[in-house]
Amino acid sequence: PVAVVPARGEIADRLASAGIETALIDWPPLRDSGLIGFVRTIRSMVRRFREMRLDLVHANGARCMLYAGFAARLAGIPCVWHVRVLERDRVLDFVRGLLATAVIANSNSTAATLRAVGVLAGRIQLMYNGFRLASLDRVEPGDLVTLGAAGRHVVLGVGRLCRWKRFELLFEACADLVRSGLPVVCLIVGRAVPEEKAYEDELRAHARKLNAPIVFAGWRDDVAAIMKSSSVLVLPSKGEPFGRVVVEAMACGLPVVAGREGGPAEIIRDGQDGLLATPDDASSFAEAIRRVLVEPGLSERLRTVGRTRAMDFSLDRHAEAVADLYRRLIRGNSEKRNYENA
Repeated sequence: PVAVVPARGEIADRLASAGIETALIDWPPLRDSGLIGFVRTIRSMVRRFREMRLDLVHANGARCMLYAGFAARLAGIPCVWHVRVLERDRVLDFVRGLLATAVIANSNSTAATLRAVGVLAGRIQLMYNGFRLASLDRVEPGDLVTLGAAGRHVVLGVGRLCRWKRFELLFEACADLVRSGLPVVCLIVGRAVPEEKAYEDELRAHARKLNAPIVFAGWRDDVAAIMKSSSVLVLPSKGEPFGRVVVEAMACGLPVVAGREGGPAEIIRDGQDGLLATPDDASSFAEAIRRVLVEPGLSERLRTVGRTRAMDFSLDRHAEAVADLYRRLIRGNSEKRNYENA
């Protein structure tokens, strides 16, 4: 394998440490490059792809796919577009779908969004994300005293603080639980990127208004340890394409409550390995959280069955599915070339 990266940094260093060859090719935003710069970058990619004698290109991300898709077509090699988060630009996503030999969607929800913008259903391959779950077994529970979240049921929210994550819905559900007499604290792990800082400010103001025990822990690198010390993970997102934290929480033995839509509704089998709540309904989330906290039998079952369910999303299983797609595309391209030469 050869990894193409737009700049030197942590990702390139990690690839190099794994013994993977890396090539540096910048793909600037379209608004910065303009048409001339766009064409120049594609020509550079075509040349590099041919020099590296590539058999297939796997593009991660929307901007990368726009460049790599054109370059792969011109170089005469298959191109896979891997979609984990769709930016929902109907015109450009349609173009990306045309350029791709195959499109990997990380959930049926993502696949439906792709079909809605005109991507051919026959090109879409459903492959759920894969994770290194075995490493989580070695993580010890964390100490939540320093976070101000000890002595109560810890209702955990994890993710980037952005509007579609709907953390305010979680706040309202926790406020309902506090008013009902349940000793809960809502712990939020994550932060906003600079352009979404206004939403984080709104969340903090909303938390003060509710007068509920809500703790903002910021960005952390010990999320698994925090999960193992919490009571329940709640994901109230609107339009979540997959829901990585759902699988990670299950692997950590933490019960999960999420909205009945998008990727989480595909991961969670309601009542078996997690609970699903009505989207946009704080009272529905509050009732699901309450059940996890006050029904020991339910909580223990979700912990046990959730761990087993998480294994369906192992990195090994995911890697083999992707490798099988590679084999089929490379074989098909080879047969096509043989036919054209004949």
